[in-house]
Amino acid sequence: MDSVVLIVTFVLTVLIDLTTGVGIGLLLAILSFVKLMSGTLKLSKVLPDPADKLVKPEMVQKGSCCPQINIYTIEGPLFFGTIERLQEEIEEIMRSRPKVLLLRMSNVPFIDTSGEALLTDIVKQFKVQNLQVLISGIQQEPKEMLRKTGFIKLVGEEQFFSSTGDAINKALSKLDENRCKGCKQFSFAECTARSKQVPKPALLKQKRKREIGLT
Repeated sequence: MDSVVLIVTFVLTVLIDLTTGVGIGLLLAILSFVKLMSGTLKLSKVLPDPADKLVKPEMVQKGSCCPQINIYTIEGPLFFGTIERLQEEIEEIMRSRPKVLLLRMSNVPFIDTSGEALLTDIVKQFKVQNLQVLISGIQQEPKEMLRKTGFIKLVGEEQFFSSTGDAINKALSKLDENRCKGCKQFSFAECTARSKQVPKPALLKQKRKREIGLT
């Protein structure tokens, strides 16, 4: 594609003029960049693997699905050329109305104003329905950008976590325990206790294990 842009720019510069050739060449280069980057964003729905305490998409693929907590790993730049994939997934999430949406963003190196606008829209939709958005692992540069736009104030500083384990513990504290009774999904280590309503000391013990093993 780069060679095509170069050839088109050269031909237009020779046949028409320098301004036209460079202008169209720049436009083609931008379109090429957007097309290339649009395939770099990866979005995976994940859940913890009891074997090693790490969150993996394989656990969801095996059929486990917590009706109250949705966890997504976002990988790649979140900008105007990549947000369509996330928009489509959010529409599906809103239909299922989870109590908590956790976005793992440690592998998001860059967020532009379009990406910030989408995240803001997601948070506002959740707030209207009295649902919560948690964010874990966000890098310093994107976080500073979100701070300047007021996004962090909208979400709440307390909704940001350095590790996934801490974020999951917060998410579990927000669950409707009546909905947990009798649930057979067992997406988290605490689910067995919650489904059978085991006393809280057992839940606290599981929480400590998560804090040690899950990042």
